[in-house]
Amino acid sequence: MKPALFTLNKVQVVAKNDLKSIVLLNNLSFDIKEEEILGLIGKTGSGKTMIGKLLTDLLPDGVNLKSGDLFFKSKTILKDRASMRGIIISIIFQDPLKSLSPIHTIEKQFSLLLNKRFGYNENQCHKLAKSWLDEVQLPKSLKVLDRYPHQLSGGQMQRVMIAMAISIKPRLIIADEITTALDANLKFEILNLLNKLRLKLKTSILFITHDLLLAKKYCDRISVLKDGSIVELNTTKRLFRFPKHPYTRMLVAGIKNKTLYGRNKTNKKADSLALEVK
Repeated sequence: MKPALFTLNKVQVVAKNDLKSIVLLNNLSFDIKEEEILGLIGKTGSGKTMIGKLLTDLLPDGVNLKSGDLFFKSKTILKDRASMRGIIISIIFQDPLKSLSPIHTIEKQFSLLLNKRFGYNENQCHKLAKSWLDEVQLPKSLKVLDRYPHQLSGGQMQRVMIAMAISIKPRLIIADEITTALDANLKFEILNLLNKLRLKLKTSILFITHDLLLAKKYCDRISVLKDGSIVELNTTKRLFRFPKHPYTRMLVAGIKNKTLYGRNKTNKKADSLALEVK
């Protein structure tokens, strides 16, 4: 087993309003190991995205870390998270059109990122951006660097986001529901690509999803989140074979039942990918 890269220790995150405090993440303790894909599954509102925002110091206004600690290897990073964003940690969001700037070309956005990370000049940024767009299999004929985000398809924009995220050579990539808006076949293409690049760079991925079968296919370990608490964490194989918590057993049973009785014979792949946490 690889050593821990990031560790969350007894983390509690709360949202405050005029009347009361609401606990969003409760006493979370888990780690993300070097060179692994850790799946974080749970229904909408369970706190999955909040964990990604906590790691990158992007918690919304009024939401705060009340207690606990975060570590990069053995060093606490509570005060350093913002400076790690775009250097040690990169993020791929669910909707690339909202993440990419509508007023800058893809080349300009690549250049800003690479200049911040490595201090490269314009020519160096251009060459590296072209290289990474080739890595994510975007055809040269598209002239992606000259385009604005709205001139690309959803799948093309997601490839651009992957290229940008991995171009800074991060130690951790947070992939937050990155396949939700894609069709079934494209989901596999995007995740196969991301996994290939992860192996090449030997980086880790926190894969936030509510799609159980995608988590089963790609993750080394899976953490199950319910109402802001982790109810189970295990290797993917053991979690699906021997689920311990009642909530996990319900999710696994739901997959088995739908696979056996609910599959659309005309589109088995698309139907299987619809097996999600509700």
